Amino acid sequence: MKFRHAAFATLAVASFFLTGASHSHAEATKLWSAKLPDKLKWQRVTEYGTLLVGTSGSVVNYDPATGKPLWIREDIDNIAPFNVREIQGTPALLVVQQTGTIPPKSKGYSLDIATGKTIWETKEITGSYLGAFAIPEKQMAVFFVQQFDGEGGAGTFVRAVNAYTGAVLWSTKYGDANDIQLHTAENSGMFFVKMDLSGHQSPVLAGDTLLLPFQGVHAFDIKTGALKWGVPFKPSNKAFKQSYPPLTVADATVYASGNGVVYAIDLANGAVRWKTDKLRSGFFGTGVISELIPAGDVLFARMGGNFTADNKHWELKEPIGVMAVDRKTGAKLWEDDDLEKGLTNVVVLPDNKSVMVADADHLKGYDARGGAKASTSFEVPIEFKRSLGVADTTAMGMKVGLGLLTGGFIGAAQGSVSAAAGDDRKDVPVQLMRTDQNKVVVRGQQHILSFDPAKKAVDWSLYYEAPGVNDFAIIAMGALSAAASMANWSSAVQSGAYASEASQKAVAGFDDFQKMASKRYTAAKASARRAFFLTNVEEGRKKGPGLIGVDLTTGQNTAQVYLGDKEPKYSVDEVTGRVFYFEDDKEVTGFQM
Repeated sequence: MKFRHAAFATLAVASFFLTGASHSHAEATKLWSAKLPDKLKWQRVTEYGTLLVGTSGSVVNYDPATGKPLWIREDIDNIAPFNVREIQGTPALLVVQQTGTIPPKSKGYSLDIATGKTIWETKEITGSYLGAFAIPEKQMAVFFVQQFDGEGGAGTFVRAVNAYTGAVLWSTKYGDANDIQLHTAENSGMFFVKMDLSGHQSPVLAGDTLLLPFQGVHAFDIKTGALKWGVPFKPSNKAFKQSYPPLTVADATVYASGNGVVYAIDLANGAVRWKTDKLRSGFFGTGVISELIPAGDVLFARMGGNFTADNKHWELKEPIGVMAVDRKTGAKLWEDDDLEKGLTNVVVLPDNKSVMVADADHLKGYDARGGAKASTSFEVPIEFKRSLGVADTTAMGMKVGLGLLTGGFIGAAQGSVSAAAGDDRKDVPVQLMRTDQNKVVVRGQQHILSFDPAKKAVDWSLYYEAPGVNDFAIIAMGALSAAASMANWSSAVQSGAYASEASQKAVAGFDDFQKMASKRYTAAKASARRAFFLTNVEEGRKKGPGLIGVDLTTGQNTAQVYLGDKEPKYSVDEVTGRVFYFEDDKEVTGFQM
């Protein structure tokens, strides 16, 4: 095993990122620069602060304060980011790797994130690990394995292991080898195509039931692996990744959708309580339900959005709109397809008893208390300060970066593509995000504003000229997922889910992790939320593309950094305000904003 390790230092950095900026503000401080060992493939700020980087020849974990590698694993190379997962609230990093192609050989690892050392590894199989998912609440990890021989014969298996020891807890055959609809892996080659579960949503744990979304909904007993029940149906358009919503569980009911149909399933026994008629798109093709939000007695469904087949290009699926369904009966209450040139994610506003979306022209709040007709609690016209110029629209939709697509939620980026492709170059909202002050931040490709639902008024609005390709419309929903992940991790830290005897014995850096986890949780609670925009900045005699930070509470610009790169690759640590910029896929520089 090729392996290098450096002393573990006290760190602080991670989760949640957006995009960046202009004007004269406090300049960022350059902290360090480091050469990458090989060509950059992906980067990620971990839950407790380190900078994890995947290259064509290794995985490296950097100290974000100094830029020194904490460790390098050269035996884990050219791996897809989908196949590297932290087990929330633990010092363990879950990795699966495939070597060879005819036939493929695969195995899984658990790495100590502090040292990079292997905690445990699985037996190598002839076949493919399609994906791995952590279940920190049960101190478990679940592998999905497509094997051609071995115990149980050929097929696709669900295999649960102890997260700290790797001991197999149970293994259940999920189906024949070709039963699950797979998609092209992010590290797939030109001549040898790899397939995995990256086109699907993640499993969901509900009590002691593990819900799998890959072939409809199937429920497994998390303790034994026994299949409790299954409701098979086809996912949405098989050509696109994650073109159906994540599973939603509320009031002992599982809400799911596939192929334009919404299902309500009894969590206990799998009985289908109701299902809607199929959503159609014109005379041909099936419409897509991209998000399901239960609120009161109503289930709100976002219809349509943009989806990717190859991680590089989007395709818009219509109709675009919002549908309200009675949660008890499944009867469609109303449908609003009078939305123009864009559609954001759905946000619940409990204080207003409403849910909110935005299209190109309005912020809309729908009454969440039911009713046979769409009742709007507010409809506020919005007009971002400027229409987009040629450079802005040329930049839109050009690339999808670093595996940040997050399922049906990416449909919220619809506006950017329609604006780029059509004659109307107006920037449109692509993301809504609630703040700690009960405000809603509305983001477009190059605009941002703060909306006060209580006053039904816009507090402030900003525009930043785009110097080149801006990845915000792509990573916006990824940022939302990162924020949700941070919330889950914080809960794990509070509950001490990682503090088991097994983890203490298995992980050399456990004490360091425990101290850092508590420190980072405290820092995360105290940190102000920041957004970063890509725009033109001035630093001394230099003028050109850079990042500018915006305080989401006040709308004030906080700091800036000149990069001189129209298509920068970077990650942001919201907790510490650090920016990590990757130049020419060869070098990384850390800045303090």
